[in-house]
Amino acid sequence: MKIKHFGFVFIMLLKCFYTNTLAQIIYSQNFNAPTTLAGSGWTNTNLTTPWGNGSYFGISNIWQVNDNESGRPPGTCGAAGMGNQSLHIGATAFASGAAYLSNANTNRRISSPNINSTGYTNLQLSFNFIGNGYLSTDKAYLQYSTNGGTTWNNATGAPTSATPALPAGSDLNNLKSSLCSPQGRWTNITWNMPAACGNIPNLRIAFVWQNNSTTGTSAQDPSFAVDDITITNISPLPVELINFYAETYSDFNLLRWTTASEINFNCFVVEKSVNGQWFYVLDTVKSQLNSNQTNNYLFYDYETSTAEYSYYRLKQIDLDGTIKYSEIIAIKNDFPDDFEIINHNDGIQIINKQKKPVNIYIYNLLGQKLFSSEINNQNYFINLNRIHQIIVINICDAVNNNVLLNKKWFY
Repeated sequence: MKIKHFGFVFIMLLKCFYTNTLAQIIYSQNFNAPTTLAGSGWTNTNLTTPWGNGSYFGISNIWQVNDNESGRPPGTCGAAGMGNQSLHIGATAFASGAAYLSNANTNRRISSPNINSTGYTNLQLSFNFIGNGYLSTDKAYLQYSTNGGTTWNNATGAPTSATPALPAGSDLNNLKSSLCSPQGRWTNITWNMPAACGNIPNLRIAFVWQNNSTTGTSAQDPSFAVDDITITNISPLPVELINFYAETYSDFNLLRWTTASEINFNCFVVEKSVNGQWFYVLDTVKSQLNSNQTNNYLFYDYETSTAEYSYYRLKQIDLDGTIKYSEIIAIKNDFPDDFEIINHNDGIQIINKQKKPVNIYIYNLLGQKLFSSEINNQNYFINLNRIHQIIVINICDAVNNNVLLNKKWFY
């Protein structure tokens, strides 16, 4: 990754005080307990328009709840037997999770029980899913009902957020995720529900799976799976979050976010997870309180992790205790290579695990060379003034000068 000088405003990490108020979740379902479709309260309906349901040599595609398609964090590939059940459409004969037989025509809705939204007027739906389907007729889509399932409406418009972004042309009426050939990649969506969904006793949501293509007798992978469904009552916070992303460095992860304005806004709470599901607090960052201009924030996470990925989100807290969460971002951790680098007060220790001569070059972010030398020692110490900035360490083979290591490092 190319090093850039960001010129961001450094915000002092001050503790902020807030009421211990949780976001108002009015419905949630992760399909783990109870462990059956019937026990979850979700109901299957066989639809007839524009086509009905069939089978191919006795094989049908049905809605089911089990661990044959495990619910996983956004950004990870589909897998089975991971200990986290999901709701998915699958062929009866294969027990292979979210895979379907294209020759068995399918048109089935799976709907939630009645959800009481009385007293809540600003609702947001969130769920994780994988999905695809052969040709344009094979797809899943989202519906909602405001009268207990008597009539249904297709959910229109683009989702509020998706991680990673949905493929071009897909939306809530065509839920297709990117692929980890051949499985789907789990994706998170949040959708601001219409005003008609609020303040009623019999709100329902549903997913419909349709396939009507005769492409062969083998299973198509994936069909559709969904997990971690929540409906939350939200109140708009007086802060406009423009972006939120992360970069990995050798001994820390750098989080960056930008706000367009902040009105009576208290603070950000930076939260971290190693699996994308269970988060804990790293620290709090004080806001500008009131500002009508762009504000840029940096946060350094020096906490080491043996997990392949780190997941982050921002809890945004208003002065009155109102809470809203940012989208979840994931970053692959930068693990040590054949060289170990250790900071000391008066220099840097480099342990050469390859045990062969190498050239070492150290630069600052302006590209100015701070050190260069050929070393033969397995354990080498470089005297260097402590600058408390990001540096670039290049280690090259001494024979042909091929790059063996290129690290961004804080020293």
